[in-house]
This record gives sequence, structure tokens and C-alpha cells, in this order.
Amino acid sequence: MSRPSPATVIATIALFVAMGGGAYAALKAPKNSVSSRSIKNGQVKRPDLGANAVNGRKVADGSVSSADIQDGGVEAGDLAPGAVESEAPRDVTPNPLTPTDPCDSGQTAVFCGYYTQEPDDGNWENVGGGVAPVRFYRDLSGTVHLEGVATINSYQTRLRAFILPTGYRPASTHLFGTQCWGTNLVDNGDCVLSVEPDGDVWWEVNQDNGMFPRSGMSFGGASFHAAG
Repeated sequence: MSRPSPATVIATIALFVAMGGGAYAALKAPKNSVSSRSIKNGQVKRPDLGANAVNGRKVADGSVSSADIQDGGVEAGDLAPGAVESEAPRDVTPNPLTPTDPCDSGQTAVFCGYYTQEPDDGNWENVGGGVAPVRFYRDLSGTVHLEGVATINSYQTRLRAFILPTGYRPASTHLFGTQCWGTNLVDNGDCVLSVEPDGDVWWEVNQDNGMFPRSGMSFGGASFHAAG
């Protein structure tokens, strides 16, 4: 067996030195000398991170979306007090008292009706006098709630009270039994409240008692899940 030539020996030694030197450099890299440019994309895994290595100050604002959070990953105990609240109730605004019904043109969150001199015409309005006004709101579960008491001076058997905006409407018609007061607060009975998918909120006369909301009708207790 022939001896290797000096050139071969030198080349072999140089190869081992080069390989060993790279490994030595990797093991002995000075602190903070490895930058993000030195790391191949996707090579830093969860086990490579120390405890509390990534905190809120190191996450850019708006960089974490709902898609990044595992279902059930956030619990009530993880939320700061007041971090999540239901929206504030929205008032149904007064009727403009014109001969034109604002609901006929699709205006939302305003009392329906028109102002004329006809005895069977009229417009909805809050009862007032310390009685809760008509309002609506959506809670965190997507359930819409109505509340308050309104009145209208009319003997029609079906009257639209107001129109809910998009996002506050049910997927199907919901009917609710509610309290009505006739010509005085002593004369009371059940009325029917109808909430429809187009947002229309209707009062309907209860055929069993013929009650009209001339002194007031309660919208309280009507709740349903918003479509979508």
C-alpha cells in the first residue's frame, strides 16, 4: 500500500480544520452575535424559546388576530376588568312630526308615524314622565334586547313602531306578548310585538282583548339573536 502524498495529507488536515473550526465557532459564538439574518426562516421553534421570552411588549400592535388564537384559548380569567363590555343602548329617536312617515323611506332607529289632524293617525313617542325610553342594544353573545315604553294615539290594528338597523335584525320573524295600556294606566292588557327580518318592529292588536297602546306599550322582554 503506497503512502499518501504530502499534498493529500495537507488537504485532509485542512478539511478537518475547516469542519472543526465551523463547529467550534457555532458552539463558541459570542453573546448576541447571532442576528435574525443568520437564522433560516422557520428554524426557531417553540422549544428554542426560553420561558417568558416573548411578552406583550415584543408583539406588534394589531399583529395578533382571532385566527391566531386557539378556540377556547382565552378564558374569563385572562381578561382585565372592563376589557370586554356590552355596547351602550341606542335610543330610538323622536319622530320628526311631519306629514311623511320616516319609516316609509327606510330610516332606522326613529319612531314611525306622521303628524296630521286626522283622529286615526299619529306617531309613536316615548311615554316620558320618568318612564324608560325605548332603546335597543346587542350583548356580547349577539343577542339583541329591546326595552322601554312608547305610545301612539291611534286605533289602527297594526302599526310599525320603528326599524332596527342592519346588524340588529333577526333571521326570522319573532312574536312577543307584551303589556299595553289603553286610555289610562289602569286599563291594561296584552298586546303583540312583532320583530321581522327586515328590521320592522310592529305592534299588533290582541284580538282577544282589543287592547290599543294609547297610553303605552312595553318593549321590554323582547330579545332575539341577530342574524349573521
